[in-house]
Amino acid sequence: MERETKSVSRLELYKQVWETPVTQLAKTYGISDVGLAKICKKYKIPRPPRGYWAKKAAGQQMAKTPLPNRASNDTIDITPNTANQFDSVPDPKFSQAIAESANHPPIVAAKMLRNPHPIVAQSADILELCKPNSDGLLGPNANGVWISVYQKETSGGRFGSWMRSLKAWRRVAMMLG
Repeated sequence: MERETKSVSRLELYKQVWETPVTQLAKTYGISDVGLAKICKKYKIPRPPRGYWAKKAAGQQMAKTPLPNRASNDTIDITPNTANQFDSVPDPKFSQAIAESANHPPIVAAKMLRNPHPIVAQSADILELCKPNSDGLLGPNANGVWISVYQKETSGGRFGSWMRSLKAWRRVAMMLG
């Protein structure tokens, strides 16, 4: 993907926003849909309301919100957000860390843990009382940590294997710096 700043007039961006869904249009500029929405807000460019594209696809005639007048037709510079883009070539430090982690012995989880960490024990007790939701996930509420029924069953009712996996990934992260 190009990482060069793209310039577009306010009027042209307005036309693009009403011709293409923001989620798709944002990709052409190398930014997120939220980032493009913020640009539209800053330059007072109206966007289609929720449900606009579905109604338009169903054949309904949809009205555009007119572009408010401004003293000048600003030129907008849009710089891609490179933090969320993946390079086609992986980071050599990451590749090295993965290769080195392959030399470690495999993580084997016990069926039951002896003297688990208090948070692990408490979490396991809470999850024993939970029923899976429609996606097969267990969790105390919408704000908690959700795990799959498979994870619970394969770790003997405890988070043992999950905690060990977390420690293994922590080792990789520490190696990467």
